[in-house]
Amino acid sequence: MRIFIKLIIFIFSIQIFYSQKIFILDEKTKEPISQVLIYNLYKSKFLISDENGSVDLSNFSPKDSLFFQHTSYKILILNKKNFFKKSNVFLKKKNIKIDDFIIYGEKSKIKNLIFNKIDILKSNELSISNVENSANLLTKTGNIIVQKSQGGGGSPIIRGFEANKILMVIDGVRMNNAIYRSGHLQNSITIDNAILENTEIIYGSVAVIYGSDALGGVIHYQTKKPKINVKKISSYFQYSTMNTKISHINLNFGKKKFALLSSFTYKNFGDIKMGKNREFPNWGKSFHYVKQINNIDSTFINSNAEIQKNTSYKQMDFLQKILFSFTKKIDIIFNFQFSTSSNINRYDKLNEYKNDNLKYSLWYYTPQNRFLGNVKTLLKNKNFFYDNSIFILSYQKIKEGRVSRKFRNENSLFQKENLNIYGINIDMFKKFHKKDYLKYGFQFDYNEVFSEAYYENIFTKNKNFAQTRYPDGNSYTENYSFYSMYNYFFNEKIQAKAGVRFNYSSLESKFIDTNFVKLSFNKIYIDNFSITKSAGIIYSIKQNLKLNLIFSNGFRNPNVDDYGKIRAKYEKIIIPNGELKPEYTYNLEFGISKNFKKIKINAVFYKTFVKNGIFRTNYSINGNDSLNYDGDNYKIITNKNINEAEIKGFSLNCFANFSKFWKVNYTFNYTNGKNITQNLPMGHIPPIFGKISIIYRNKLFLYEINCFYNGEKNINDFSPFGEDNQTQATKNGYPSWKVYNLNIKYKISKNFVFSFSMENILDKHYKTFASAISETGRNFIFNLKYNL
Repeated sequence: MRIFIKLIIFIFSIQIFYSQKIFILDEKTKEPISQVLIYNLYKSKFLISDENGSVDLSNFSPKDSLFFQHTSYKILILNKKNFFKKSNVFLKKKNIKIDDFIIYGEKSKIKNLIFNKIDILKSNELSISNVENSANLLTKTGNIIVQKSQGGGGSPIIRGFEANKILMVIDGVRMNNAIYRSGHLQNSITIDNAILENTEIIYGSVAVIYGSDALGGVIHYQTKKPKINVKKISSYFQYSTMNTKISHINLNFGKKKFALLSSFTYKNFGDIKMGKNREFPNWGKSFHYVKQINNIDSTFINSNAEIQKNTSYKQMDFLQKILFSFTKKIDIIFNFQFSTSSNINRYDKLNEYKNDNLKYSLWYYTPQNRFLGNVKTLLKNKNFFYDNSIFILSYQKIKEGRVSRKFRNENSLFQKENLNIYGINIDMFKKFHKKDYLKYGFQFDYNEVFSEAYYENIFTKNKNFAQTRYPDGNSYTENYSFYSMYNYFFNEKIQAKAGVRFNYSSLESKFIDTNFVKLSFNKIYIDNFSITKSAGIIYSIKQNLKLNLIFSNGFRNPNVDDYGKIRAKYEKIIIPNGELKPEYTYNLEFGISKNFKKIKINAVFYKTFVKNGIFRTNYSINGNDSLNYDGDNYKIITNKNINEAEIKGFSLNCFANFSKFWKVNYTFNYTNGKNITQNLPMGHIPPIFGKISIIYRNKLFLYEINCFYNGEKNINDFSPFGEDNQTQATKNGYPSWKVYNLNIKYKISKNFVFSFSMENILDKHYKTFASAISETGRNFIFNLKYNL
């Protein structure tokens, strides 16, 4: 620690030497602006600002007139000699026009289309925090909790909704598929955070724009775009004292009408070491692990119980984008992504005991393989039907599997799933009068699910029949929808929006072998027609005071995981139910936004009624309420439509800019949920939580110290059906906690940026709500970034 403190003092004491480096900032927000083109009158010289808004003007002549150009800002012309007196340049934003946000397509710039609360995480703002994956990235908002069952995990919770009740999108393409789980979902880690440009989190139901699954909200990951006339290489290496190593490189090669963006990231995560400063002496410790000696499973004592054995894993991510800009009116982008990992151990299962031994010798997810290929066409020619439009054709191939073996059992259980997903998205924008506009579109997706399972003897390699996780006769789902959203400006103070979506879906699954669960059916066919609506109004009482009111309803079609899954966890086994119907939400939301001179406050109150919600409940087959599976007896549960439930909550966000150097942010979130029909607590409802951060920024440095906090989740408020992982909590539930972190970023030169983070400064032991693993203890992270 003394060495670290001396290092901090030394860095602070470095004197800023003279240069012609300037920072280009937004006139109102004072945030840096990247990708600003700076050129002289004859365009013989030009530069582009980096992610910090920084650029060195040394190459320009003192007599040059400099032009500052950016698509979202007004052009600024200044004489070079002015920069001996100033180090910051401020650009004014253009008035928002429909063309400004449509050109990016894929429903981005969504804040201009809806009134819901939105967080936008920009890559240049996140670079200081050294996030390791796209799940941890979401926690930086201070408005999302991320549950973790293992090292390679991260399941976001938004307003009491989780997993398949939150829609995840990558570059305009739905990630949610037919087997997205209702419990905890780890698929967000398959997105490479190193190549993200922005991440938009939309809170509340936005089903009209996005369709099924967007009950709690939408997480829209947007990767970087190839840049015309830019040749650039970016790379970084990151190392942490938790034995984590990350390497990344991306290359942009752009000509006048053509651009390539290539990216590769390799991550190697070591076993997670929990914090030592603990309230409960043994809670969360990893005392034992299983290892084979002479082909016999043996239990060993963990020499350091604070190191969580079997939480390490590796991951590789590839991206290739190709942009063809044929004319000013047509752009075509080809987008290819592939993510794969090593085996990822299920930590909670490997810490489960039966009698005096660990229950499992092994339990892991096979490599999570995600392939995405899509082609996006952007048309910017005004006609009767649209001013701008986006067409996306997409294909995804997903492979995942689970392998488990009981302690000293010779047979391993293999369950494998393969998915093919086809999609079409069409979005069109039409402007009327000066400010009114219409957005409408069409969406189609088709899922094929192929499941297999078998037992394999670890010695003879002989295979025998095993029960598949999903229907063994395969499953198919298809979805068609059409939507429209109209924006109307009554006057400068009142703006209203209204929209509607029509959706038809069908799902079909076949069961070949029904002997195991003695099902009374061998086929499930479900078709549904849904209409969802939304309306909202913004009233600007004064220039610095706004009120907004939103009504929206959302829907979610049951998927294969809801109606066709057979899965055992702890003391319960869930079985298929072919009578599920769509679940609906009715959301009422009121927001207030107040700007003071240097402080902005946003508060949102919401209440969500759930009708026909899909929840777990006790069940029986032929009068039996238990079932023997994989050698153990389990209590039977199933998913059913529950008549009524409700979620209500409040969120507060405060932003203070005390000067161009100092900034303070604060968030607070409260959620309460109840299954009214069964008079039980709802699962996935987090305790109060939030974040406070203090940021200082100057020309070369950026410093942040923050505190994430979490209230207590009492055991009496847990769902009784296992979603909240009460077996991983203390006898009283999940305790409250506060964690302090430090982030420093230093621009060494034009090409090099160094950043440093110290996570969990006080080495606190804690678990995030519903998580099996304990979070990282005190951790030092070093990151060196190179740009050319």
